[in-house]
Amino acid sequence: MQTIERGNRRVMQRNKQLLSGVKTLEQEKEELRIRAKKESLETHLKTLPPQEVIFLLPN
Repeated sequence: MQTIERGNRRVMQRNKQLLSGVKTLEQEKEELRIRAKKESLETHLKTLPPQEVIFLLPN
């Protein structure tokens, strides 16, 4: 009985580690997605004439 409980604890601990890794990967993926959007927008702004850029900037 103790062996099963120990095994269950190990499995639960491993599951927590795996879930933590998944969360980390999801966060990293979201950060990369945001960075790509930002870089894309910066590239687009560089191609616009100066007077158009002024209208796109927040007040």
